[in-house]
Amino acid sequence: VLGFFAGTIFILSGILWPAEFSNIALWLESTGDAESYNKYLVQILRFFDLKSLFIVFGGTISATFVAFPYTKTLRSFRSIPKVFAADVAEEATQEIYDQSKLIAEKRFSGKRITNDDLSSLENPFMRRWIEGLIVREQVE
Repeated sequence: VLGFFAGTIFILSGILWPAEFSNIALWLESTGDAESYNKYLVQILRFFDLKSLFIVFGGTISATFVAFPYTKTLRSFRSIPKVFAADVAEEATQEIYDQSKLIAEKRFSGKRITNDDLSSLENPFMRRWIEGLIVREQVE
């Protein structure tokens, strides 16, 4: 309920926001302060319309809080910095790629995957996937 009201407030703010304050670049130009800022910054600011941002983010927040429980939604917002942490993601991706390559080379040469290979996998999802592959192989 809280998310629905917060989203509704954002959407109503976007609808009722005064048009003259909607675009920061146009407001700066009308007051004459645009010359004191970097020319490229003012050009980039032309793309940001506050009314549109309020409506989009309000609808997103409202829909998210209505669709999911409060605790899960807050947990997802806390994980946003982790998503944008490129260094960690690149290292993890490279590690998964290297481990997949080693396992694929071992399988391609006809060797079996051992428990030592499984214990060397740090990614729990990849470990479960390989375990499922081994179980399926044993059944067949």
